[in-house]
Amino acid sequence: MEAKYLYRYEVRFDHWLDIPYLFCTRYKILKETKCGVWIETGKFDWNRKKFVKLKHSNGVKVRKRFAQPTEKEALKSFIMRKRRQIGILEAQLEQATLALDAGVELLKQKQEGEQIGSKETTPRKDNP
Repeated sequence: MEAKYLYRYEVRFDHWLDIPYLFCTRYKILKETKCGVWIETGKFDWNRKKFVKLKHSNGVKVRKRFAQPTEKEALKSFIMRKRRQIGILEAQLEQATLALDAGVELLKQKQEGEQIGSKETTPRKDNP
């Protein structure tokens, strides 16, 4: 019987040159079940197997999965994961930029208040 495999693309960076290295990992299928497969993920006993769900109990294909049946699908999945990661990081960058701008503006207001000579000595009623 010929061994079956699932595939997953990942990336590592050469941090000296900022060059991404894409590589495809091949995971051997150890056991097939009604809804998915068990794959071999590591060489050590404590991290050796992982279950990959391929379809729901009603037969509908699972949208997200750790590894794919073909290298082409694995590469498409990698691209989708990276697009999602970029979207999340862009949203976090936007929030961090807004927070930084708010902090800088608050600092300016406090410095202007000190130059005029007014100091806030009593806490605000809404924030004791």
